[in-house]
Amino acid sequence: IILFSTIVVPYRIGFSLEANGVWGIIESISFTLFVIDIILNFYTGLIDDIGEAHYDLPSIGKNYLKTWFLIDFFSTFPFETCFRLFMSFDESTSIDADNAANSSLNASSKLLKVLRLIRLLKLFRLLKLGKLASIFAMLEENFSGYSVVFSLTKLSGIMLLLAHLLGCLWMLIASNSTDDYSVQWYDGILDD
Repeated sequence: IILFSTIVVPYRIGFSLEANGVWGIIESISFTLFVIDIILNFYTGLIDDIGEAHYDLPSIGKNYLKTWFLIDFFSTFPFETCFRLFMSFDESTSIDADNAANSSLNASSKLLKVLRLIRLLKLFRLLKLGKLASIFAMLEENFSGYSVVFSLTKLSGIMLLLAHLLGCLWMLIASNSTDDYSVQWYDGILDD
């Protein structure tokens, strides 16, 4: 799920795309699994320095709150949905239609920029890739005879991920530039 997020979230941010249809369903399932992960982390035992597991729920909760909880919370909380609900509630409670339309247009354009920045919070999930490093280390140890192949595969994966992230960042910067050029290099890409 983290790998899915590392690919899809930067793509959606960089290209300003919404998750619709099947992708919306997949993202809803991903969101649900991340919420379940947060809940389960309050019940997952701790392993101390000597390798013993501890299942004391208050200490597990305190440890999780001190370590990964804030990252998990801010990368999972549906800020976009809350802002959209707030904006629809705000528009429905306005009395004067003309003033509401003007203020709503200004607020919506500002909110769109804020929502794009808030989407970046989902990239905090990338920090959890550090947990995958221990899995890769274990796999590398188990397949020590193939260490060169394993190292090259890992390097290729890292290079592909970095190229993807930089490409999405490049698109985000280009699409948000304020240049007055009539033709941009990405015009054909966004039309598809």
